[in-house]
Amino acid sequence: QAAEIVDHSYALMRRGRVLRRLGNALRRCGLTAITGGSWAYLDENDAEIRFAPVPAHRLPMFIDQLEDLAALIAAQSNARVPAPVTGGGTVNIHIDQLQIEFHFQPTGDGRPSTGQVA
Repeated sequence: QAAEIVDHSYALMRRGRVLRRLGNALRRCGLTAITGGSWAYLDENDAEIRFAPVPAHRLPMFIDQLEDLAALIAAQSNARVPAPVTGGGTVNIHIDQLQIEFHFQPTGDGRPSTGQVA
């Protein structure tokens, strides 16, 4: 039982750090001005981050802020942000291949380098 208490305390500590980062990000995005500073909170029973409901009279402001942030990101990147995949179907991912070429560089006396650092 002592191990469970230690594990739970450690999980709370880790989630507390994550919650601080999340709170800073929400504040920088202007969302806590709408939702309040305690919108995201740490549930100490299960060490999970939870979100309080957005008050109904503030919901239009919340949505406007998210739309403004999305427009700003799209304008800066000149790229469309894809909608998240909700499940099912297939996802096509295109990754450009990185090509690295290695060449032996001869030493000053014409011998190939051994790769050792002098």
